[in-house]
Amino acid sequence: MSVGTTGENGFYNPGHILLIGFMGSGKSTAARRLARKYGKVSFDTDIGICRMLNKTVPEIFEDEGEQGFREHEYEYLKYLMGVDSAIVSCGGGIVTYEKSRELLKHLGFVVFMEVDPDEALGRIHSTVTRPLLNKDTAHDLLQSRMPLYLESCDMRFDTTGKRPVQVCNELGAMLEERGLL
Repeated sequence: MSVGTTGENGFYNPGHILLIGFMGSGKSTAARRLARKYGKVSFDTDIGICRMLNKTVPEIFEDEGEQGFREHEYEYLKYLMGVDSAIVSCGGGIVTYEKSRELLKHLGFVVFMEVDPDEALGRIHSTVTRPLLNKDTAHDLLQSRMPLYLESCDMRFDTTGKRPVQVCNELGAMLEERGLL
């Protein structure tokens, strides 16, 4: 059963927990672990889009460019409006598309998973699947997105120096305190 509300703008809020942040911040791992620990369903926007289009992220970027990919992210967020409360790992650049930022606010509680860019790069095993990641420009990319992450989030959570189990336990406890898990 969904626990949500219809806001003044007509959007339905199913009460998702949405994880946003830079590549390598631990969003996907945290979403899966939290969902398993708390008996929830998890979604990953990148995986969902790839399945929907039967293409990889680099193929989508090559065929449609970043703008096309961002539009697919927005469409996937719209799909999540009709899904019961879940934990959602969002792509690192989802906040760069204004329509997606607006929709995030209506989908539920948004957590900005912060991470030091050097640590994020160290966590990423291969940059092949991340078309916008360049080791030389990671700091600049994170810096340019920082205001958008901050504008979009309800809560900040720093994952720097933390192992996945620690992230899951600490973030889970914080979300429990807020009555979200």
